[in-house]
Amino acid sequence: MAVSANYRRRTNDGLYALSEDAQRRPVQLSDGVERRHTNRPVIFLGMIKILYQASKRNGFDYWVAAMEQSLIRHLVKWQIVFQPIGPEIDYYGPISPYFVEVANIERRMSQKHA
Repeated sequence: MAVSANYRRRTNDGLYALSEDAQRRPVQLSDGVERRHTNRPVIFLGMIKILYQASKRNGFDYWVAAMEQSLIRHLVKWQIVFQPIGPEIDYYGPISPYFVEVANIERRMSQKHA
C-alpha cells in the first residue's frame, strides 16, 4: 500500500491523519464557502473495507502481509490485529511478515461496537 505523501500528510493533518482531536473541522476556502475537512484516513480505511469485502466474497479466511511496525500500530487502532509470523528483514526499511484471520477482525470490531 502506498499513498502519496501530498495526500496523506496535508496541512494540519495529524500523524497518519489519525489524530483524535479534530476528526472533522470546517475549512474556509478562498471563495468564502465553508467545507468540511476530515482527518480520517479515508484512502486507508477504504482500501481495508474493499479488502474485507473481497475476502468475504471470495472465501478468503486469512490476510498475509509484510509491513513496518508503525503500520501494525495504526491497524490495531482500527481493531485489525496482525500476528507476526517471521523475523524482521531489511526491504527498503525494516519490515516483518504478519497474518490475521478475517473472522478475528470481525470479532474484534463487533465487540468494540456492541
